[in-house]
Amino acid sequence: MHLLGEKREILQSTVDLVQNNLNLEVIYGDTDSIMIYSGLDDIAKATSIAKKVIQEALVNVCGAVVCKEECGPFVSVTLVRQGAKHNEVRKTISLTSESSELLFSDVIPGKYRLEVKHSSPESVAKEDNWCWEKSFIDVNIGAEDLEGIVFVQKGYWVNVISTDGSTVNLKIQGLEVFRKKHVLVFISSLDSIEDEISLLNSIYERLQENSKESIKGFKKEDFKILWIPIKCMC
Repeated sequence: MHLLGEKREILQSTVDLVQNNLNLEVIYGDTDSIMIYSGLDDIAKATSIAKKVIQEALVNVCGAVVCKEECGPFVSVTLVRQGAKHNEVRKTISLTSESSELLFSDVIPGKYRLEVKHSSPESVAKEDNWCWEKSFIDVNIGAEDLEGIVFVQKGYWVNVISTDGSTVNLKIQGLEVFRKKHVLVFISSLDSIEDEISLLNSIYERLQENSKESIKGFKKEDFKILWIPIKCMC
């Protein structure tokens, strides 16, 4: 019922636009289309009116993407029209280094889904290695421009492969502290957590002593420790 109500609202806004802005008579309407009486028997002129109606109905969808750092061209937003008849309708835009704003122009009213994705050359199988507050937003677009769409990046996905071939997928919201650092990754079980903490404390203290000192050409201050405790499911 809610979906039908939304369709009726979109249809009614289109009827109002045609009657009020173009002074044309709407003689029929169903869930996703309307019929307009042009009073013409010239196909070319009638087609011209139809094009004018479509052009008048087109709107803009705009918003922004908020990233932990610069969004850049590897972040894209896709607008997908919903419904069995229109699944093939997709528009994709990529952001730029200068702007994180998004704009889709000349959009036909209807039900849509906006999807955000980050895909860099380093991504495994082009999968999104950023995590988002919402990776998609469903919207109903009527006869007016839609503004205020916002996607927010919450963190990063990290794929860790151990020496035995097992894989761990991690969601880390504060990963930016590891950027431009040499990361020491420790993966251990929770069975001997006190021993692990003692070992990590020892390593950490060593790194804090004379932080400007170099280890095989790298300064101690350039190292960060990432500990990943895992509950064994044996």
